[in-house]
Amino acid sequence: MNLYRYGIKPYTKGDTNETEEYRSGQVCLPCGSAVHTQEEPSHPPPPLAVAVPLALLMRGVLSSAGWAGETNAEEVSYTYVSLEYEYSNVHDGSDGLTYGFSFEVADPIHIFGGWQESDLDVDEEAGIKADREGYLIGAGIKQDIAGGMTMQYRAGYLSSKTTVKIPAHVAQLVGSPTRVTEDDSGHYLEVGIRTLPRPKWELDGFVAVFEVGDYDNSMVFVTLERRVTENLGINLSFKNTEGDNASESWILAMRYHL
Repeated sequence: MNLYRYGIKPYTKGDTNETEEYRSGQVCLPCGSAVHTQEEPSHPPPPLAVAVPLALLMRGVLSSAGWAGETNAEEVSYTYVSLEYEYSNVHDGSDGLTYGFSFEVADPIHIFGGWQESDLDVDEEAGIKADREGYLIGAGIKQDIAGGMTMQYRAGYLSSKTTVKIPAHVAQLVGSPTRVTEDDSGHYLEVGIRTLPRPKWELDGFVAVFEVGDYDNSMVFVTLERRVTENLGINLSFKNTEGDNASESWILAMRYHL
């Protein structure tokens, strides 16, 4: 069991000498997120460097399939509320709910945000778990490409609080408290394309980069939504995150368009 993953340094009373493993840098902040070493961190590519080719590729595929959207009279909605369930394979697994919203203030500007609560299995074998809660708030603009197709640019502020819960016998073994909390904030940048290839269908692709505290990540996600009524949509998303918190996630959501 490698407790260094959780920022816990084994010691005995009066012992001030660091172990060889501790000196090697295999220590992370106690958030139950990602291992931080003293090696130079890898930085994700700028979002535009990936998103623009992605948008052009999606547009080309849709056009070749006859789904370019020029004849679609519908418009992409930027005013809605949503409820999302997300499962991720980060660490030994996590799941949680996100309550989100978007509101179009005036064409082409909208505001957006969300509150997320999730449970993490940091180390299932050791019984180490974590609770995470946080919010994202920001603003974005849209750029019309064609009927039923827009580019979307967003920037926001992130806040995240993670509480790692360590079993008493493990905490006693390593001389650690049973609860360790980390409270961080950072920024979020996103660019992508939203399309309406067919009436009642929406296909979206996004690239984002975000930084929370000392953790840097890049993310690519794709969403497919089906309107089941005039206002209610059900969507499925796949999200791939690279960086300090590398993971893959599946999201099932309901979105009510106002």
